[in-house]
Amino acid sequence: MQIKSYSIISPKIIFNASFFRYVIYHHCLYQKITEGKAFTDNPITQRFYQLANKELMSPSLKEWQEMKDFISDEVPELKAIAHKHSLKDIEYEICILVLLGFSPSEMVILTERSKSDISNIRHRLYQKITGENGSAKDFDAFIRGLL
Repeated sequence: MQIKSYSIISPKIIFNASFFRYVIYHHCLYQKITEGKAFTDNPITQRFYQLANKELMSPSLKEWQEMKDFISDEVPELKAIAHKHSLKDIEYEICILVLLGFSPSEMVILTERSKSDISNIRHRLYQKITGENGSAKDFDAFIRGLL
């Protein structure tokens, strides 16, 4: 879906139109990512979204383990990739967050890492898993392609 951009009188209106496009894009992306999966219905997924967007804090170790168990059941391919490539905990956690459609800003909150750390980890993971050069966005597309 393409939303046209119009240069209307006020910069405030242009900002609102840009924000609206951003929200629509991410909503559509999130629906596509979770299509056919009960990710949003799961209490642990809801808890992570609450932590990232309302409480602004990272999950406990118990919550992370619950999330890892849930994803292992729902997307066993991701667990297999993690095992095959000997991913560190933080790398596997980033994979999970990307798979669930969390933004880099939300990942910063949930992992207590900087935005540049998150970007670098995603970039390195793409190389580690595929053996190819690529960007953080390439990694995101690869992981989301597992669904």
